[in-house]
Amino acid sequence: MKKFPNGIVAFIVSLLTLGMSFPLLKVVENANATELFFWVFTLVGLVLIIFARGRAASLDAWLGGVAGILIWTGIGEIGNLDQLYTHPGILGTLVVLTLYFIVRPGTRCDFHLAIQKALKFEPPVSENHWHAPNVALGVFWTVWLGHTIEEIGYYTLGTHSWLVWVLLIGSLTAAPFLLYKMWKTEDWAAAWARALPVVVIIWIAIDIIRKWSS
Repeated sequence: MKKFPNGIVAFIVSLLTLGMSFPLLKVVENANATELFFWVFTLVGLVLIIFARGRAASLDAWLGGVAGILIWTGIGEIGNLDQLYTHPGILGTLVVLTLYFIVRPGTRCDFHLAIQKALKFEPPVSENHWHAPNVALGVFWTVWLGHTIEEIGYYTLGTHSWLVWVLLIGSLTAAPFLLYKMWKTEDWAAAWARALPVVVIIWIAIDIIRKWSS
């Protein structure tokens, strides 16, 4: 019997992990403990990043992904970071972080690699073997960027604006290609590094359809 692809296993686990963050956040809100858990989620995420150092590459990358979700839940969801996109400083930080991910050496993002290739830009090969910080920051950035674009689409241009349609069509179009890429991914470190961003990109379509249906 053929072994189930590591990339798909990582995708399913990441989907469940991200999905569990929503009911967990709801419990925190109902308990009126958001101020406390702003720090709990953020600090636990940072501890996981530190704990990941020196671990096996697969565990290192997975812990980084979980840390990214926890830090986003604290700073992003509870701190309402995605709703501050009208502030020039916040939007500028997001733009700088986006540029960093596009040009950084050792990226595992196929989209960023394609941009580097198109620009004929070849950053030096990274010798970093501590994956958790970059994976955590990558997850945080992916969720933040997706939320910010959705916020601009929904509340600035309208719930059925052209930007929302672009996000929906882009997410649905990318989904089969991303899942195929995950199916072909056998390296555990690469699988965990890719899985959560792929979940977030696919989740955009689910979120838009859910909001249109509500």
